[in-house]
Amino acid sequence: MATLHGSAALCRVEDEAQGQMEWLAKNFPKEFGRALRHVGWIYRQEITAAVRSGGVTIGNRWERVSLMRQYRRMEQARTAGLMAGGGVSTKAYDRLDLKRVSKKQRRLEAKGAAFKRSMFNRWKVPRSGMGATTPFGQLGQAVRYKYYQETQAVRIGFLTPSAAKFAQAVQAGERFGPTPGIYRKRQRVTDKMRRAFWAAGVPLSKSTTVLEQPERPIIQPVFDRMNPELPDIVEQRIYKIIAKSKGSVWPVLPVGK
Repeated sequence: MATLHGSAALCRVEDEAQGQMEWLAKNFPKEFGRALRHVGWIYRQEITAAVRSGGVTIGNRWERVSLMRQYRRMEQARTAGLMAGGGVSTKAYDRLDLKRVSKKQRRLEAKGAAFKRSMFNRWKVPRSGMGATTPFGQLGQAVRYKYYQETQAVRIGFLTPSAAKFAQAVQAGERFGPTPGIYRKRQRVTDKMRRAFWAAGVPLSKSTTVLEQPERPIIQPVFDRMNPELPDIVEQRIYKIIAKSKGSVWPVLPVGK
């Protein structure tokens, strides 16, 4: 197995197992190639599950995204023109306003008979809907695999440039700023950022001097968990393909070598 860099990995089964795997690759090259494509499909499913579960399936639950991100406050403020300091669209600006509290709700809150709503749970849901409570769920749709027949290898991960760039930022804890990916794990809060957060209705306290962006590993944990099973997956898949297409061939296979 190749060392993992960024958001993709090159998987060579012959690096993981000798003897029988080499024999199968040499004597059943077509079936071996199909088995590798099957490996790519399995790993793709595992990576997708890891992303959509927020790291739960790989035993490393990611931090939940903030309410500000779920309600897309920054995006709404940008749409309203507040980031540019003007050109406010009335409808877009109204989406940033807080939901009104009814008289009945106020009476219940005063009596302690109802939960007192803070600014955060009075935000209006954006027109595009709430953001995912599990971060980066859509990233799971970008997982791909590609089989290389000439080298008998399969490449698995985020293979397109845009997906690889985003996946790298998610895994490394990079925050996108004026120069994408320049801030890793921690980003210093500037006066411009404070104004942007204020426009989005999320004022930062004076004591908040940095923003934290945790690492959210994806590729490495999946490969670490799946690699020990790799030889068995390939072997069983090849035997299944051979048995289906050529009938029983177990006596001629060098089992145990």
